[in-house]
Amino acid sequence: MTNSRRGSKWDFKKIDESHLEGEKPLSQKEIDIIKAAEKLFSEKGHAKTTTAEIAKAAKTTERTLFKYFPSKEKLIRHILIPIILKTIMPSQVEKTIKLINMNWENPKNFLKSLYLHRLEISLQIGEKMKFLLGEILQDHKLQDAVSEYWKENVYPEFRKVMIKFQKEGKIKEELDPDILTRTLVVALVGQVILFSLFRPDMSQEAIKQIDNVIDILVDGISTTEDKS
Repeated sequence: MTNSRRGSKWDFKKIDESHLEGEKPLSQKEIDIIKAAEKLFSEKGHAKTTTAEIAKAAKTTERTLFKYFPSKEKLIRHILIPIILKTIMPSQVEKTIKLINMNWENPKNFLKSLYLHRLEISLQIGEKMKFLLGEILQDHKLQDAVSEYWKENVYPEFRKVMIKFQKEGKIKEELDPDILTRTLVVALVGQVILFSLFRPDMSQEAIKQIDNVIDILVDGISTTEDKS
């Protein structure tokens, strides 16, 4: 994988969801190679990780590694595709859209439920989340694909809910719905990333912190007496 815009394009629609769990490992050695690669990629990034290092961590040889994975890129995609399928592919997007389109009474309940939903998915994939984020930051084609996919599928539905709340008088009507939607999505995505990386649990304290974040997003930081 490269950090340029050349090369093969990520097309989520062409990724077969039957590979949700990845290809079934042929041997324990293959499992060891995949786990070693996941750990090294999350720690160093794929660009700074060599196949020799992966083989050493897996307690095997490069020759054996290449028997299962002819190139480092194939190994990267073998790890990435199941993560992508679990986080941003149609099955997960469909669940998110259904959640968004429920009959929400107020913005706080809506944002908290959406936050918890995405956070739960992120926590399920654990350390792999770091690897996925690293790849998105390095691979412009992957960035574009993720952005385009969410803009086409999730953004319009989120925007509809914002407009609904505005019409009901629960969000300031003078706010531009596009700016409002982008701001809240960016804030929520950022919080989910930070939370899943640094607080990998769902304790009562964690839930309380989520409530505080939602309060800030909805109510702002100024006092009711001074909103200037």
